[in-house]
Amino acid sequence: MEREFSRLELSIHVFLDFLRVERNLSENTVEAYRRDLFSFTVLLKEGGVTTADAVRPAHVARWLCYLAERGLCSASQNRALSALRSFLKHQQKYGAIEYNPLHNIRSPKVGARLPKFLSVEDMRRLLGLYVGDTPAHLLKRTILELLYASGLRASELCTLTLSQLQM
Repeated sequence: MEREFSRLELSIHVFLDFLRVERNLSENTVEAYRRDLFSFTVLLKEGGVTTADAVRPAHVARWLCYLAERGLCSASQNRALSALRSFLKHQQKYGAIEYNPLHNIRSPKVGARLPKFLSVEDMRRLLGLYVGDTPAHLLKRTILELLYASGLRASELCTLTLSQLQM
């Protein structure tokens, strides 16, 4: 038995095709948008909303609360909100809606993440793996010691030139 799609669900499918074809987004990105948007439609169906022009800021606020209650971090909530924002802008651009209910909705604040670091004991154990005076061991040990002592990122180490070193 074929499932009947609401106008909203059909609009989302058209939007996802637009992302694939016109914007050439990766399949992973399109899939993330699909999950986020259809998560929103489940909540809307409970309230009897089946078209994009019936979406109101209260629906969006309730959805964001639902995402937070499910344990999604603020970065994931922002990604989901970004998908919805893109979808509704697309709907507005092509005349499917007049009013964008996300106009005054703010994104959840993302807290700054502190970098993770190794303890002195962890570093000693790691350096203990490279004992010996072979060129390979000396190179690996030097790289590890430089990273740990300087706080360089691995990408910064890869682009480091000899002239940048102070001896």
